[in-house]
Amino acid sequence: MVDFGQIGGSGENSRGERVTKLLWKAGVQGGFELLPLASLRARKSDEELRVPQRPDFHVLLFYETGQGTHMVDFEAVPCPANTLLHVSPHQVHAFGTLAGREATLLVFREELLPSDFIGTGASAALAEHVWPVAVTLQQEDIGRLSELFATLRGFQAGAGTWHHPDAARYLALSIAALGYQSAIAGDAGYRDPGEHATYYRFLALVESEFQTMRGAQWYAGALGCSYRTLCRACQVATGLTPKALIDGRIMKEARRMLGYSQEPVYVIAEELGFSESTNFVKFFARLEGQTPETFRTQWRGSMH
Repeated sequence: MVDFGQIGGSGENSRGERVTKLLWKAGVQGGFELLPLASLRARKSDEELRVPQRPDFHVLLFYETGQGTHMVDFEAVPCPANTLLHVSPHQVHAFGTLAGREATLLVFREELLPSDFIGTGASAALAEHVWPVAVTLQQEDIGRLSELFATLRGFQAGAGTWHHPDAARYLALSIAALGYQSAIAGDAGYRDPGEHATYYRFLALVESEFQTMRGAQWYAGALGCSYRTLCRACQVATGLTPKALIDGRIMKEARRMLGYSQEPVYVIAEELGFSESTNFVKFFARLEGQTPETFRTQWRGSMH
């Protein structure tokens, strides 16, 4: 069973500091699992579940009752009843107040999704850029989702559990597809990968190279297009320049590392490709309006 609240496998990093990077457990069959929120709360206290976590797998969470928020990448996302929330691999998230709430989770590895799951021309690895975090489901979709949950739950509870692994996998994929299609249908800012191919190719390259490559000209050359073409593609898709998008990705990673770990600022600076920690502090302060340590202190304080 996937163990939310499991801290880095052993509970500590090499320096004995608490970290909250959640790794998929090899013993979970099929690369996915359906489980009720109540089972998490039976194994972990609400306080433990409110600690920021960074899973290396997808979390699809359907809040069925109650009111509250769920933090995703340091933003509080309203989650009233009938909200379907999605957290992509490596995003930082944390549960909010759980009293009086019922929910069902489908957790799954990226490998469950076909390579073109989010649309022609974009890898499923770019889900966080395309898949809106939360959507309030319409009654028709709630009914469909409930039926899929019930059927998959029956497979999991049956004798031998995985007598029909292909069918169970299909059900899990159907749940993910319903969640994705519902989310993009309700998002006015959705950008179709088929219509913004250059932009999504750029995002994919940024994901793999942002820790070492900062120059927009380099990205244009690697993509086989002119800098002007890359600028136009980014401006049409987002209104931002390639440089702003690269900086934004670095900042996103910096916030995540500051928020979920106790790594010293100089270590985070080094991991993000800064030759000097002072350069990282200046970069962070320029874009965030505060120092990395201030961000970390304020964020940790807000969690209590």
